Amino acid sequence: MDESIIQELLSLPCYVIDLLPKQVKADNKGQFFSVESFFLQSSEYPLLRRKFRDILLKLNCYYDISVWDTSADTVTDSPAPQDIARIISANQHFLYFVISERRTLITVDSDDIYITVYSADEEIIGIIRSLSQAEGLFFRKSSGNKE
Repeated sequence: MDESIIQELLSLPCYVIDLLPKQVKADNKGQFFSVESFFLQSSEYPLLRRKFRDILLKLNCYYDISVWDTSADTVTDSPAPQDIARIISANQHFLYFVISERRTLITVDSDDIYITVYSADEEIIGIIRSLSQAEGLFFRKSSGNKE
């Protein structure tokens, strides 16, 4: 997997698959960081990871995916479903999922309660939006994108 392609894709507009329908503002009076910490440290986190896993497994039905596991520095092209499940479950760092044919990058960080989708075209957006909704998650533009 060519790291320069990943760096290029990381600079493009992105979307997030998230627990929340919109980003919480920095000056919000709510308890975002407490809630985030709860999800990351509780028995709820494996459930959230399974939702991410299921979205990626189903997306793999439509597109060929390659996975770069940065913790092991390994790249797996066209991983079997059980390998995707294992990689996501065991991940303690950062994963890159690349759909080369669509020049789309999906990142999964073990320290986040969302995943990020870079350079998604309308077809992928439609599929991921449907898959996210089916898992009870939200798919939205990242707040860093220009409208």
